[in-house]
Amino acid sequence: MRPGEASANHRMLGDPRTAEGTSCPTDTRLQIKAIIVPEQVRFRLFQRQGLFRHVRPGNGTGNGGLAHRRAPVREKFAHLCPNFSKVHPAQGAGRVNHPGFPGLLLDRNRADVHIRRRSVLLAQTGEGSEKPHGRCPVFLEVGDMRRPGLLFFMVLAVFLCRPLLCQDSLDVESFLQALENETVGETDLLLVVENLRRHPIALNQATLADLLEIPFLDIATARAILDFRKRHGRFRALSELDSVPGLPAELADLLRPLFTLRPPGTGAVLEYRVRTARRLHLPAGFEPQTVPSPLDVYQRLFWQPRPDWQIRLLWQKDAGETNWFDYGSLSFRYRPEGKPLEVLAGDFHLRWGQQLVFGSAYGTPLAVEQLTTLWPGTTRLIPNAASQESFFLRGLAGEIRPTPNIRLGALASWRRLDARLEPDSLTVRSFDVSGLHRTALEQKRKGNTREQITALWLRWTRSRWDAGVLAAGQQFNRPVLQSTDTLTGRQQFLSAFFQHRGPFFGSALELALRNGRFPAVQQTLNLNLGPLRYWLNAYYYHPRYGSFHGRALDEIQKSPGNRKGSVLGASLNLPGRVKLALLVHRERAVRPADQFARNQTRLQLLGQWRPPALLLNLRYTYRKRTEGEPSGAGQVQQIHRLRLDLAERASARFALRQRVEVSWAHPRVPGEAEVGFSAFSELSWRPARRWRLQWRWTQFQVPAFPLALYEYEPDLPGSFRVALLNGRGYKWFALLSGRVSPTVQVHLKFRQEVFPDLEEQGRQGKRRREIRLQVDLRY
Repeated sequence: MRPGEASANHRMLGDPRTAEGTSCPTDTRLQIKAIIVPEQVRFRLFQRQGLFRHVRPGNGTGNGGLAHRRAPVREKFAHLCPNFSKVHPAQGAGRVNHPGFPGLLLDRNRADVHIRRRSVLLAQTGEGSEKPHGRCPVFLEVGDMRRPGLLFFMVLAVFLCRPLLCQDSLDVESFLQALENETVGETDLLLVVENLRRHPIALNQATLADLLEIPFLDIATARAILDFRKRHGRFRALSELDSVPGLPAELADLLRPLFTLRPPGTGAVLEYRVRTARRLHLPAGFEPQTVPSPLDVYQRLFWQPRPDWQIRLLWQKDAGETNWFDYGSLSFRYRPEGKPLEVLAGDFHLRWGQQLVFGSAYGTPLAVEQLTTLWPGTTRLIPNAASQESFFLRGLAGEIRPTPNIRLGALASWRRLDARLEPDSLTVRSFDVSGLHRTALEQKRKGNTREQITALWLRWTRSRWDAGVLAAGQQFNRPVLQSTDTLTGRQQFLSAFFQHRGPFFGSALELALRNGRFPAVQQTLNLNLGPLRYWLNAYYYHPRYGSFHGRALDEIQKSPGNRKGSVLGASLNLPGRVKLALLVHRERAVRPADQFARNQTRLQLLGQWRPPALLLNLRYTYRKRTEGEPSGAGQVQQIHRLRLDLAERASARFALRQRVEVSWAHPRVPGEAEVGFSAFSELSWRPARRWRLQWRWTQFQVPAFPLALYEYEPDLPGSFRVALLNGRGYKWFALLSGRVSPTVQVHLKFRQEVFPDLEEQGRQGKRRREIRLQVDLRY
């Protein structure tokens, strides 16, 4: 058995290679490099992923890099476990001062080890043959040591020994916190991450294409992981990701839940999801018994008959639509293992460069909590997985690799779009991306404009480099009016990009041209100095540049055009699990006379503290915006927001989260109160291992729309909600999730909003209620 390997007898609940069990996070631990004690020791360490084996006597250079010698003292154990009541009680405990122990560090050849310093409990047990408790994620044996009392400095941690905040999924909420639009829906980002959680990537067998399935992982970092595996052999623990050169610890923490050490499955996978929702209140403008087909219905089927074949089918209708198959999407994906080929048919996306011409379904929202989104992802083809009825491509696409470093790709897309036409019914005034077809007017817009796209691209990848060129043609059957520029029915795009990501420095650039004259350029720089990291992004979008399938920076769906700006991001990780971060975004209209021009300055400051069992966030946001007048002399709004988040896991079954947020304007909004306010408390309770109940209560009082607050709200798996808080009222929701059987999961959510002053504003009803149900079948 080699360093980093644990025998089957010492596997714990919560080990990703075993059955489901406790889920203690890996992101709230301290980095350990060497054990420093007055006398060198012989020890054994078993962690959740099995980091170390027993260190035998020797010179200490091969088995974990720790020298040792034998001493007459024995029967000394230290247990690292969140539930200290399960640990053997201490016997003959002595007192020792904390300053007497210079540090708890462990040096090893392969990787740094992560343990939680405040979770150590010292105990004297029996002989070394005893095994750790089944629920203890870390087990440390200290034997043959002359001064064992010196290790007892951690006994005080018994009173602090509680389960940590579990991060067993990517914190997608940080990506969506920046949304300032009232919306309910799903994004491919949520669905991709959810699929990776259910089917983690086999880290020891993963290819480059497998790693690039992760949305926020670029090709240079993926290659660094593969090079590390090739140089050092198979990963024995997910904690070894921390030793990959150029992989920041923050990104490693996000990646760990998406990987597994188990070999990949070869059997067929079949998943079916059905979701339905109904509003229990009467929408404004309708009379009783006149709401047609009030149910939202969503169905999705995923079938993987073989590892190289994937088929996705979904169909969906919104409330008020009489056609139960109003929208449907189908995609086939063929990617044979070991062959340089990938083919997609049906609905898909092409993520290219920095998304100036073709972008993903979820764009690039900016939030100080997740500055990693500033770095562009990897160019790749993505099957469409969301029920958004716009922005995807429909047709055929493929990529082939004639050499290991060269990739050739092509696509052809034909589809119909919903559009609002000018009175002459010949020119497209704007595209309707809502996907709603309830009224006669909305049904008349459905599919009234045809779009055809063809594209060819060439990519060169090597080590930490990625570069490519693309040529694309787009044609509509009608002229399209975009901003103040009338586009002809046909337009061409040229794009070139390159990316380089080194251990300390990264650079990315994309230059795009529309019709050979109107440019868009975006440059990103990244500097990694250990605990201190910088991001700098600068962009320029010509007023007459526009790409329907492109994504502007800091947007989910809007295409680039008539903007120039810069973004500066910085984060600093301090000892004690403290993080400081800064985000500055300045944006101006290139042509202020444009009726859609917008000038804004945004500043965000973040202070974060993550001690064991606690998460404390303090975020300040300042936004100055000028908009609303074609001349550019519109109303100036200076909005300040201050948010305090506190999350704590009181036990293995209970977790509590609270938030307080205030907003104020400068200058003051005439005739209105000075401050907007919102606060919520959320309780998560697991009555049993397979069931979880979430309950949240929110109280808010926002006197004017400029002070409106936005709250991200957990929803059924695969979907999300960003609620607009404006006016005076309260809201609450309850979300119950459970596993009925190994193949069936059920999720039920009820939410209610109450606005006491709503009728005074001339709107119907004080209460808005909704119930949502989702069933997942997996075989």
